[in-house]
Amino acid sequence: MPGEMQDWLRKSNQDMAEDYAKVQQQLSGDPSKIQISGDHHEATWRRFLRLWLPPAYEVAEKSKHLLLEHPVDDRTISHETDIVVFDPTYPKRLREREEILVSGVAAAFSTKLTLRTAHIKEASEHTELVQRGIDPRRGPARGLESPLLFGLLAQSHDCGLSPVENITKALESEHNRLLNPRYLLDVVCVANLDCWVKQLTFWRRPHPPPDSGIANECHLHWMHTPGPTEFENFAPAPPVAILIHAVWQKFAARHPEMRNLASGFTNIGMYNAVSGRGQAVPVGGLPAGIFDQLGINWPYHMEDV
Repeated sequence: MPGEMQDWLRKSNQDMAEDYAKVQQQLSGDPSKIQISGDHHEATWRRFLRLWLPPAYEVAEKSKHLLLEHPVDDRTISHETDIVVFDPTYPKRLREREEILVSGVAAAFSTKLTLRTAHIKEASEHTELVQRGIDPRRGPARGLESPLLFGLLAQSHDCGLSPVENITKALESEHNRLLNPRYLLDVVCVANLDCWVKQLTFWRRPHPPPDSGIANECHLHWMHTPGPTEFENFAPAPPVAILIHAVWQKFAARHPEMRNLASGFTNIGMYNAVSGRGQAVPVGGLPAGIFDQLGINWPYHMEDV
């Protein structure tokens, strides 16, 4: 990554750390200030997203409830969603309401000042409700891919002595529970630790090896930066850089005018999260006929389909 760009992003990470320290000092064990701290860290993330997203992607000034496209377990509206990024086409008049149509949202985020592993299940349940309430769009991966990016953001963490491993295991546990990757979080960013990005890889093998019994496979990976012993001389991108790259890639899939800069971010190394265990996606979690729509026996990443 060019030195100037790296400096900009590392400065953003540093600002997050300083903001977190300031909030912790203000709290000083006073439970009456918890709501104030929550509002403060949400404002920090809103400010960051406004600085790094295209101007057309407006970040809502306050939390919103999302109106689902169809009922899910008798619910027609989501829980309160901390941060909402509007789709550029969503009418200004409707943006002023407390409840907004889920189809008018490009990205949504739950936020925590200090992440604990229990928060991953909580955010995953919120994500599942919203994603189940969105009808699949067109395309070969329509049953696995949602038009809405849903993420979890935190400034720091309290996830034990091995936080990266514990967060990864919590994400994998949610996949085991939900089966369909569409219902999972897309990205989890802890500003002072790491950033996890959901990635699906499809293997279509028209001529599988004899006796393998495996013709087609789909694997889910939680991609994040490798540990210090995995690669020598590896300079990981700041967690917030990986977050911004993930959001730009998602938006560029729907808006071609963003693809040039999104590719540029990849080319300069904003996304170098190269570590991630693979989990096989059960057949029951895949849309029927998806492999018949993928024509070559080579791995596809989700952005390719």
